[in-house]
Amino acid sequence: MSSTEKKTNPFTQETGIINLGGIDAIVRLTLDQVRTDARRGLKTGMFVSGYRGSPVGMLDAALIKQQKHLLEQNIHFVDGINEDLAATAVWGTQMLHTVGGQKFDGVTGLWYGKAPGVDRSGDALKHANYTGIGKNGGVLAIVGDDPSCKSSSLASQSEPMLFHVGIPSLYPGNVQEILDLGLHGYNLSRMAGVWMGMKIVTNVADGSGSALVSPERLNFVTPDLEFDGQLFTPRMNLGMNVRADALEMEQSLYTRRLEVVKRYARANKLNNIVFENRDAWLGILTAGKTYNDLKQAFLEMGLDDA
Repeated sequence: MSSTEKKTNPFTQETGIINLGGIDAIVRLTLDQVRTDARRGLKTGMFVSGYRGSPVGMLDAALIKQQKHLLEQNIHFVDGINEDLAATAVWGTQMLHTVGGQKFDGVTGLWYGKAPGVDRSGDALKHANYTGIGKNGGVLAIVGDDPSCKSSSLASQSEPMLFHVGIPSLYPGNVQEILDLGLHGYNLSRMAGVWMGMKIVTNVADGSGSALVSPERLNFVTPDLEFDGQLFTPRMNLGMNVRADALEMEQSLYTRRLEVVKRYARANKLNNIVFENRDAWLGILTAGKTYNDLKQAFLEMGLDDA
């Protein structure tokens, strides 16, 4: 591949401004994660599986289209027969340490599914999240939500289901945030030992935009990882059929792992205060795409940033 093609290809260009759609940004994210690990001195691969359905219905087609680039980076895409089997397959990527002859330092995973698929896969997602993350692994669960019922039988919001199974949620509102929050998501998953959810709504999936990319763009801050004087280290626990191990998995999730997620979010400013005003008597919290909706509503009421 020529240097000119590398610069103009939104999947291989490593610095500058790129233009791409929401679905292609998810594909780009898989490449960015493996490249980020390589800069850390880690040789990792990635396994991608899920089940199609709007708004992530074209993700499988986009992955197949870029398969040459993906395979060059040891990223393997296998279309799931259904969401449950895809989730259990991605779960299996975190068990690399249980087999011999390892070719990689770790394997990351990407699962995707439309909101009804999140509902039906609760058992697989819950078990996988409780079990934990392999060393140098990490899993991102892409959930496709269609809150306006553009192509769905019911309006959807997946955060309550993810909350139920103990999976934290990230909610990008544009292409740039898919790339940025996605890399934070993998870092968080590995550091805290949890699956990380990423909510992709119709307008973000179907939309497009510009993003600034650079190996130096993001600074990953490690938060305080001490609990009762002990440094927290996540571990993969395969003893899910043993009562003591099951109780330990649940306790570690709700007393340490999710607390690490909160500390990381705070240290890395994943939740931003957009308008700083120490004298404010009212605060408005919003997430993802709804932030842009809120700003538009204010503009139509005659309220600009000032």
